[in-house]
Amino acid sequence: MNRTRYCAKHAVFPSSTGRAQGTHPLEEAALSQGARRRGWAYLVIGMAWGGLSSFSLLAGKEGAPAYQATGLALAVLGVALVQRSASAVTQWAASWSGRLLACHAAAAVASGVWSGSSMAAIARYVLLLPAFSVLAAAVRRGGAMKLQAGLIASGVLFVFVHAAQVDPSAVFDPSYRISLFLNTNGVGFIAAVTAVGLLAYLDPRRLRVCSLVAALLVACLVVIFATKSRTASLSFLAGLCVHVWLHARRARRLGTSLAAAVVVLSLVLVCAPAGDRVRQSVTQLYMLDDEHRSVQSGTYRYETWSYVVNELWLPNPLLGVGPGRHGALIEAATGVTSAHNGMLANLAEVGLLGTVPLMGMLALALARRRRSAMRHLPLVAAGIVESGAEIMMFSMGNTGSLLFLLALVAMSTARCPARRGPPIWETRGWHA
Repeated sequence: MNRTRYCAKHAVFPSSTGRAQGTHPLEEAALSQGARRRGWAYLVIGMAWGGLSSFSLLAGKEGAPAYQATGLALAVLGVALVQRSASAVTQWAASWSGRLLACHAAAAVASGVWSGSSMAAIARYVLLLPAFSVLAAAVRRGGAMKLQAGLIASGVLFVFVHAAQVDPSAVFDPSYRISLFLNTNGVGFIAAVTAVGLLAYLDPRRLRVCSLVAALLVACLVVIFATKSRTASLSFLAGLCVHVWLHARRARRLGTSLAAAVVVLSLVLVCAPAGDRVRQSVTQLYMLDDEHRSVQSGTYRYETWSYVVNELWLPNPLLGVGPGRHGALIEAATGVTSAHNGMLANLAEVGLLGTVPLMGMLALALARRRRSAMRHLPLVAAGIVESGAEIMMFSMGNTGSLLFLLALVAMSTARCPARRGPPIWETRGWHA
């Protein structure tokens, strides 16, 4: 008397002799075909979500939230259909990172009710929960890289639209900055994070793919340079350095060679006469010594940060001034439209109760350092650097922010073991 049972954990069929047998070849082919279909589905979801978010400002500031919400709704519906489960919207409850984000959203609701913020402003914080859940569901089912590829594809489209509008004759003019429907820092951020994401696809063993990715990287770098955004340039360099560091751990010779090249280049820039000319050109192009855009003046960021801390956060340390309110208060006092710092913006609007959970999420992602998720670290580094001078952190308003959030989720969320085989079923057979 023997019993044949399908084991979901190990995906094998015990035989009548007690010896494990593999899945039937036809079942293997069906599973492989299903995995390909799911991969394409995640790719399309990422492209649609990223595209609607990045191009939402074509409808103006008033119409942009509707397009961003539509992108999120399509992502939720798409992932739920792919996984055939409505639990895709509740994945935040399955991880500590998601629970911390729920605390952040709860603090935003409390702050909004206390300060009388609009429902739309509060919703921007609350909707981070379903966004996180969609990303976590994709990560758990092995769809993170396909979803990331879709988001990168939408970023590439965004870059192409702006690259087509770059004026080659004016690109070296310090006062020239490319901007269509989004401010220059936002354009530079999306181009920088897209470029960092493309670095993962540079594979010398696949010459055609590597050549295509290199061409896309050049387009991203052209747009970054055309924006003259110092923060976007630093963001890309941070992601590039982390990418090189990760690969240098496997290829010590490459890491040593690059380190030596950086040292030599630095010495040339510091000591050689040609280096002096290069420094002067960079200083002129990026207006590093300009009265209003110099490093010393911080483009009025230092005064803005001081105002945010002393006038907005300290008087309201726990709950802040309320979601969506810090921008108008800063503009009325300083003429600057935002805090120009992701963490200070959260402190100003939702206080310590809303900001500490975000810091916990970030620390958790960096502390776990899952080996399979370390490839997402360059995107996290790029997002952190960008958020030092802009307010792009923990948002879903564009492709760059979604890539950053996906990288954080991937680094802090464990992937479920791949299930090889049909849905769980059980048969019993009796043998004499």
